[in-house]
Amino acid sequence: MAHRQELPADGSRRTSFGAQIQPQIQPTIGDPANYTTALSKGGLGNAPTAAKCPDGPLPAKPRREQGPQTMMEDLGTQIIEGVTAEGKRHTTTRPVDSFGNDRPITTTSESWTSPDLKEVILGKSDDPRSGEHTHKLFNIDRSEPDPSLFEPPPGYAVKNERGEFTISWNTAR
Repeated sequence: MAHRQELPADGSRRTSFGAQIQPQIQPTIGDPANYTTALSKGGLGNAPTAAKCPDGPLPAKPRREQGPQTMMEDLGTQIIEGVTAEGKRHTTTRPVDSFGNDRPITTTSESWTSPDLKEVILGKSDDPRSGEHTHKLFNIDRSEPDPSLFEPPPGYAVKNERGEFTISWNTAR
């Protein structure tokens, strides 16, 4: 028996208990390294002051004058593996003592994205801390796949399911 179920148009999925699964994004506000501790300022806003440490208040972190500098560059369009791709390069320079570094750290990230496929065809990154990394799609075949790949094997009955369903099988043969 083969079971066929239509997927929701919005692309969401449901767990076996019916709960909807949606991607979760955790917001990040600011860079914690740019702030002094709440204890050194006597608390934040109207919030109660945090309890003191046995050895006295925590020392304030020195406030960095400057955060990372980011620049984006449009690289134009080119054909990669027979697919038109649009390129962008992001360069980020982190100042001295951003996280213990004794000189500025510059990282670059280059991506070539196909507007048709909505996929990164070629990606390159260069970071002095982790080295160079490249990923590339190759042997891209945009022809239609053989329809038989999506059909159940001969002899299978197809049951169209509405809503949730459970597949049970017998282990005895």
